[in-house]
Amino acid sequence: MSTATLARVEAHVFRAPIQEPVRTSFGTMAERVAVFVKVEDSDGAHGWGEVWSNFPTASAEHRALLFAEIVAPRALGKSLDDPVALWAEIDRGLHVLRLQSGDAGALSAAAAGLDLAIHDLRARKHGLPLWQALGGNDGSPFRSMPPGSTPAVRRSRPWSARGRSAIAPSRLRSGSAKRPTSARCDLLPGRSAAASG
Repeated sequence: MSTATLARVEAHVFRAPIQEPVRTSFGTMAERVAVFVKVEDSDGAHGWGEVWSNFPTASAEHRALLFAEIVAPRALGKSLDDPVALWAEIDRGLHVLRLQSGDAGALSAAAAGLDLAIHDLRARKHGLPLWQALGGNDGSPFRSMPPGSTPAVRRSRPWSARGRSAIAPSRLRSGSAKRPTSARCDLLPGRSAAASG
């Protein structure tokens, strides 16, 4: 029996308007953002994770791009049997990029989103809730949200990438340009994982 490998990743940016903007010492938020990532293995199983993003809200697209273009390609084609070892390998590989970019937090958040999604995938394959797969017990504080409690969320037009970004740099220069809200990176047949990054 062959080992399942990471075959596909997606990053999705969601924006939920806030009825009354939140004013803080670092700025005003008129909407809340979230970056959710989905991973799929070579058996077709999937898992979800979240890349932390808060303020400024434009950083959500930045983190989705870091996930799809820098972090996820390092895991494509790799075995998912040992997520802890895979995390350590990716973390080591991102060290120099954290130094060069000066953006350690965003890169770490993108890597954490991948790690969460891989653990979720493995939990689903074993038929367990994530909290239990991670060693939680029946007294876990994790509870499902009541039906109907999810706020209305708007998702803009998606874009996709196969191995490399489909965004032209000129689209990223202007604050008025449409920002990408989804990204996908697949391990293409006949291509090595190293070639996709």
